[in-house]
Amino acid sequence: MKILLVGGGSGGHLTPLFAVRDAILKKSPNAKLEIWTDKKMLPAAKARIQTSGNHKTRIRKATSGKYRRYVLVKTPFRDRIRNFFDIFRFIFGIIQSFCRLLIRKPDIIFLKGGFVSVPAGLAARALRIPYIIHESDADLGLANRLLAKSAKFVALGLPPASDNPPKNVIYTGVPIDTAWLQSRRIQKTGTPSPAKPGVPSLVILGGGLGAHRLNLEAIKLAKHFGRKVAITAFIGQSESGETEQELNDLGVTTYRFMTDAYDLSKIVSSADVVVSRSGATAIAELAAASRAVIFIAKSTLPGGHQQKNIDILVKNKAAISHDGDLLHENKLPLVVEALLNDPKTRRTLGANLHKLGRYDAADQLADLLLGRGGK
Repeated sequence: MKILLVGGGSGGHLTPLFAVRDAILKKSPNAKLEIWTDKKMLPAAKARIQTSGNHKTRIRKATSGKYRRYVLVKTPFRDRIRNFFDIFRFIFGIIQSFCRLLIRKPDIIFLKGGFVSVPAGLAARALRIPYIIHESDADLGLANRLLAKSAKFVALGLPPASDNPPKNVIYTGVPIDTAWLQSRRIQKTGTPSPAKPGVPSLVILGGGLGAHRLNLEAIKLAKHFGRKVAITAFIGQSESGETEQELNDLGVTTYRFMTDAYDLSKIVSSADVVVSRSGATAIAELAAASRAVIFIAKSTLPGGHQQKNIDILVKNKAAISHDGDLLHENKLPLVVEALLNDPKTRRTLGANLHKLGRYDAADQLADLLLGRGGK
């Protein structure tokens, strides 16, 4: 069976793609798999293949234009120019996808949302190749809204808002690497934290591409706590060397990118407190690890997806929300300090967050793609 997996643009799209890929190979070792991703995420995808020990999956770069839009702030002139030229990249991406699909003829396609998926989805629709899309957030993003009507299944990372969703909508949860559940089991058995005994640990997650604003907050946190708290920051590949050096000088352990999900999950699972963006994949991974998390939404994202995700968690007493627009007031160190000093609240938050997660999403999606499940 030939299965095509398409996604990229960020680690939040690429990580679930590989979780589904691993589940497919476990259920059907002879399946012929191919992954398409964008230029930015191509090195990460190739590195992930190398660390997996299974190099059979073919990876190809996919071309697509991106539509940049924001809320609260006007789209910068530079991005408007880029949007114009990306129209032609988008058209080329459709032609590229059409030609590739005509030659490869996959039996089914998995589209993990984002701008990378749209050309492949439109080409698949024209060629009548069935596809399944996955939406991690509380509402469908623009890419998935364009593709949902013709999808065989629309898989959701969070429960559907409607009591009567369309027949092709399935709630699966967000696919995550099994390493996150393994690390939780290790953490529960009492494996010591990598921090010094008696020193609380804080992990700051800016997502697969990093978040410059959170990196600046990491500097503030390091100055506030000194060496009394062991801080680890995942700063992203595009962060400046000057910021990384300043963090290191303050005693912060930094990582630009970590390919091995087990290594990443082990660090996060040993943290007392995590500060993170509220992308759906990050939430699913942190839920698996049962961590006490302070989530900070990126307010300029269209649709307010990250804040909607946080609202669901706060309603279920599963996380703490911190307004990203108020970071300039320097209140985050005080919020972190209060949580570090309250172990009971940390345990409650971690347990409630874990209860909200679904941890068989990759298996469910693999079954759908292999024709073994669905309504």
